[in-house]
Amino acid sequence: MTHSGFILAAYLAGALVIGGLTLWVVLDNRLQQRKLRQLEADGLRRRSSGDRGGKDTPGSQLSGLESR
Repeated sequence: MTHSGFILAAYLAGALVIGGLTLWVVLDNRLQQRKLRQLEADGLRRRSSGDRGGKDTPGSQLSGLESR
């Protein structure tokens, strides 16, 4: 009994799925980077860039999730 055809098909299917997911992530990353550059060109800035501010800056603490 030889199962080489099934094994080869399974490896091929797995490789196609992993390759497809990798391609999807790469293309989506390029799209997101393009959108981010456009937003920055329009004047919007990321919260992580620029002035860090102090401890009391908005968003510096997770509201309602602090341990008690």
